[in-house]
Amino acid sequence: MSGSNSAASLAGRDYGDVLWAPDAASSQHARITGYLRWLRDERDLDFAGYDELWQWSVTEPGPFWASIWDYFGVLGSRGDGPVLAGGPMPDVTWFKGTSLNYARNVLATAA
Repeated sequence: MSGSNSAASLAGRDYGDVLWAPDAASSQHARITGYLRWLRDERDLDFAGYDELWQWSVTEPGPFWASIWDYFGVLGSRGDGPVLAGGPMPDVTWFKGTSLNYARNVLATAA
């Protein structure tokens, strides 16, 4: 996830000029880097970078969204149903039986 590799990978995708790419220190401290470490340490999932993470999120949306809930410590009751039910998209029920307060979650991280 180095800045120069990210910039180079975007260059050929008709996105135009890359306006900013993180340096090594920024990448090391980025929230997504922490999430990738957490997935490796807590879920035994090791992704080489963003592209592999994105692919997993698309091919395994249930486990991906369950990990997002857990990693970010969403406050509420996740219920006992599956993370995703039904399908294909858009006919999907997300987190059936879940109860949470959006304001409580937003304010919990405000500091």
